[in-house]
Amino acid sequence: MVGISDREAVVELDRAVHRFNKVHSSYTFGVVLRTEDAEPTLFNPPGFEPQVALAIKSLEETQDDPNPSIEIDLSLERDERRTLFVYRLNIPNPRQGAPQAAAWCIGLPRERAQDFFPLPFRDFAAWCIAYLLAAYSRTDPYFLIARAFQVGSAKLGLSLLCNLSAADAAILWIYRPKPKVFETLQVVGMSHGRHHLGLGKGIVGQLSPTRSQILFDKRDPNGLKPYHPDLFKTENWERCQAVAVRSRGLLLGALSLYWSESSPAEYMSRIDAYRVSDLAYGFLITEWAQLLVLEAEDTYEKMIRRLTPAQALVPFLHDVQKALREATTAMTSAAVILNSSPKELNRGLSQQLTSAAAFVDNCMNRMGRLALLQERRSGRRRVDLRRLLVDNRSLIELHSTIRIEVNPGNKPVFVQADRLELERAVLNLVSNAVYWTEMKTMGERRVTVSLRATREDAIIDVEDTGVGVGPAVRDTLFERFVTGRPDSGTGMGLFLARETMRNNGGTVEFSDRYGGGAVFRLRLPHSKEPE
Repeated sequence: MVGISDREAVVELDRAVHRFNKVHSSYTFGVVLRTEDAEPTLFNPPGFEPQVALAIKSLEETQDDPNPSIEIDLSLERDERRTLFVYRLNIPNPRQGAPQAAAWCIGLPRERAQDFFPLPFRDFAAWCIAYLLAAYSRTDPYFLIARAFQVGSAKLGLSLLCNLSAADAAILWIYRPKPKVFETLQVVGMSHGRHHLGLGKGIVGQLSPTRSQILFDKRDPNGLKPYHPDLFKTENWERCQAVAVRSRGLLLGALSLYWSESSPAEYMSRIDAYRVSDLAYGFLITEWAQLLVLEAEDTYEKMIRRLTPAQALVPFLHDVQKALREATTAMTSAAVILNSSPKELNRGLSQQLTSAAAFVDNCMNRMGRLALLQERRSGRRRVDLRRLLVDNRSLIELHSTIRIEVNPGNKPVFVQADRLELERAVLNLVSNAVYWTEMKTMGERRVTVSLRATREDAIIDVEDTGVGVGPAVRDTLFERFVTGRPDSGTGMGLFLARETMRNNGGTVEFSDRYGGGAVFRLRLPHSKEPE
């Protein structure tokens, strides 16, 4: 059997309900499984029996309905609107005994302009259907493995791979380029959980961008050495097959399969091994990109620690200056009112307020000059924008669910700017474009990052075919703490992009895209001087 057992699926569904309810506190999730002549199997937190009954009823009433989704208004008061979302989890090509299943979620109702479920519920339903397919569907096993990696369940993907290849154990590795080591992400079928292999060392460590597959057999005296982190000593593995996961010549990680001494199974064919590595690509590229982001954050944190106290206080100085400016305005206004009063005491208070306001204003002016001086001490230098896009292509294209194009052009385009700040601005815009393009469920879903040069300026366009910018945030799009995301978002991404462009002598612009979507444009003056 290539899939997993009913019991394994039930255990993982129960874990998924607990995990999603714990992570997303503003939603409530549950699952209903129903087979003929049996009571429904419920996975839900206690206290939601009426909602579960509605989900079961909708599952019965819509059994023959081609539309798998239902929304039920639960609101009792206008200021506490809640909606029950029910999604029927269809199992294609089911085996005998497969249940009817539905995932449900309680959350805020959708806006009229939205044609999608809340993102956490969409992720939850995708996770559930992946395990139900693995347990009850007789479809192509490679499709089941692909769905497992797509929803982020490396454990399920490796379990299905072991069943497909008759292997006793499997490991998914991620390659870390800076220390040049392979590190385990997920282990199935063995007791040892965490391993590290240096590049060129051990069986998996001998994979490279040019060496795609490793076969090891202890019975072959002329073969590879059985060096591994205690695996062949403690687990009694006799054979191993490892295949690299790559992207455009870049090593992302590896998949390795292990067979015991008593196993009669053969190695996977080279074609099948490469096919499985391609299925793990989407999962690994996401993990790899997140690892790069964390490493970049560590680098930025070390840089911040090296800043002088004055440099580190620049944003704080601006915020304090703004608050004090509002306070001095109020003090001056109160002084004017008091000074017009005939009482001598009020006139004295007026003079004190005026004097205090003048003192605070003088302090603010000095703070402003200090912040301005520190802001001018930036890391601006000659930067090739084409090279910047090429170097960050793997981060820009990390998302696999939508189409992303990077068009850096064929010629270098130089500007005077801080390279790290520009990278952050571009990645912020791409992240926003990907998010809002994912929201679109119909039509083309694409994000394009392109570079071009005019006579005076260098221009980077981030164009998407998403749902566009709503009218509620259009006028304040680049202000601090303004966000249109319903579930997440700090409102600092576009604000920081605007401040980055200002600090580097450029601008960021927004326009609607013809046919739907948005275009964000970074514009910087050319740097034509030799370096």
